[in-house]
Amino acid sequence: MGTMHDLYGTRATTDAAKILRREVTAAETLLWRSLRRRRLGVQLRRQHATARFVLDFFAPSRRLAVELDGPVHALRAGADAERDEWLAALGVRTLRFTNDDVVANLPAVLHAIRAALEPSTAPSEGGGQGGGRQVPARRAIVAAPQRDPV
Repeated sequence: MGTMHDLYGTRATTDAAKILRREVTAAETLLWRSLRRRRLGVQLRRQHATARFVLDFFAPSRRLAVELDGPVHALRAGADAERDEWLAALGVRTLRFTNDDVVANLPAVLHAIRAALEPSTAPSEGGGQGGGRQVPARRAIVAAPQRDPV
């Protein structure tokens, strides 16, 4: 089990985060445009380094990680599950979306993130140590856009 200090990067993860900030995917760019500058009412960080991993997006005040999964993640579901468990042990919830989810249905992705950022669903301020309701890490499911009949 980790400690609060594990939510902050080591030299290796901080260096990796710097590289990832330069080598951004189209889906990350699209989502970041909607998340930056507190557009959802909460500060989110892009490519946030922790002791073991770099998170695509992280809202420290709500202890929420948002991860975008490209095609390679289908081959590493076990590693992603281990990562989500480690974060959950630190009181961090994880939302996962595919890059295709973001590109095809950004409004639904933003709706799911906005709902997860609501204070009523966030862990307690005490670092997840009792008193607050823990919401386990989960895979976000984005509904297909509904079309009006023509």
